[in-house]
Amino acid sequence: MKNYSLLVYLSIILLNSCKHDEPNLDAGQAVSGTFTAKSTESFGESKLYPINGKTITLQIERVSADTVRVRVQAPANGFYSPAKDTTYAKAYVLTKPQGYYISLEPPVHPGTAENQITVSSGSALYTFIPPSYTLGAVTTVFTKAN
Repeated sequence: MKNYSLLVYLSIILLNSCKHDEPNLDAGQAVSGTFTAKSTESFGESKLYPINGKTITLQIERVSADTVRVRVQAPANGFYSPAKDTTYAKAYVLTKPQGYYISLEPPVHPGTAENQITVSSGSALYTFIPPSYTLGAVTTVFTKAN
């Protein structure tokens, strides 16, 4: 009976994690909002923002049903920031069962998660390569502010 209860519990968690934010919204509407950096994890160490008194903000605005404008406000902060404010005027939103994926152009390494934002259930993951960093990408967790 314990195994059955555990299976039901895990199934509920899995189903809830696969739902999109709002079923009646198009992808552009579902991902829109302002997101503030919450934490980053690298090499097994987690750090909460602000780090060194600095943070990163993402502003995602709907352009059309499958397109958004993304503004990244990211002051230089070493490993913890892409180190520049950038606007992506036209970024496409791909809908998948796990959430929404926004590929920012130009891709750093096509076919990877680098320079991508994943949005699901009021949070976002932004994967970027910090300046002069050669060991791979960094992923920062964001929470939706509005």
